Amino acid sequence: MSGQDDSRRTGRPLLDGGFWILLVLAVVTTSAAVAVKGPQALPKGMWIILGDLRVIVPQIILGVTVGALFTIVVPKHLVARHLGEQSGLRGLSMAAAFGSVMPGGPVTSFPLVIGLGRSGAGPGPLMSFLVGWEAIGLHRMMIWEIPFMGTDFALLRFLSAVPLPILSGLLATWLVRRFPQIRPGFDG
Repeated sequence: MSGQDDSRRTGRPLLDGGFWILLVLAVVTTSAAVAVKGPQALPKGMWIILGDLRVIVPQIILGVTVGALFTIVVPKHLVARHLGEQSGLRGLSMAAAFGSVMPGGPVTSFPLVIGLGRSGAGPGPLMSFLVGWEAIGLHRMMIWEIPFMGTDFALLRFLSAVPLPILSGLLATWLVRRFPQIRPGFDG
């Protein structure tokens, strides 16, 4: 499939701004590694890259699969009803709760957000989901915070973070209504 066909299918160009920013950063860090450590940094860097890709690529493939197939499996009318723009505080709360218990990293959460967006979820609930996942993250609290920093700290961080997904969802909803040009598009 050509790049032009791909951009029509996804609604985004294959080589968008994010690609070019990462390309510049890759060139700069490669140049810095060679400047600091000499040419021998290149083979060592390639082995590190290949090791990281071995772990990350399967996760990305599975995360994108989940996000894409989610749009096929879950009826759009259910997503739109429960997480659509008109779902109000109920939709923001539901999205925040789902995000709070969502395990995994960005390779699982971001494709799911794209799938939810393609299925009719509004910008507010999508923001609540992501902020719930990032700011609350109950799995991280159980696995990392309580064992390393203690229950008191974990509880303080949790209670401090609870309102953030709802507030960010409300703000995202307001911003998209006030500035429609920033509305995210999730073409399927």
